[in-house]
Amino acid sequence: MTLAEITSRRLEKVLNQDKKDAPTQILAMLESDIRTLLQNYFAIEDISINLSVQNGKYILSTTLSATHLKTIGIVR
Repeated sequence: MTLAEITSRRLEKVLNQDKKDAPTQILAMLESDIRTLLQNYFAIEDISINLSVQNGKYILSTTLSATHLKTIGIVR
C-alpha cells in the first residue's frame, strides 16, 4: 500500500466521522439558540431543553420555569 493510498483512506475516515458528528454539533447549536431566544422573553429560573432526531424528524421538548415575562419595548 502506498503512502497516497494510506492518506486517502485516512482522509475518507475523517470525512465520514465528520458527517456523523455534524448532527450532534448542529443540535448543540440549535439548543443554544433556543435557550438564548427564550431568555430574551422570560426571566428564567430553570430550563431544560432536549432536542433529538428520531426517525429523521427533529423532536424538541423543553421545560422552563420563569418568574415573569420580560418587558419588550414594542409590546404594550
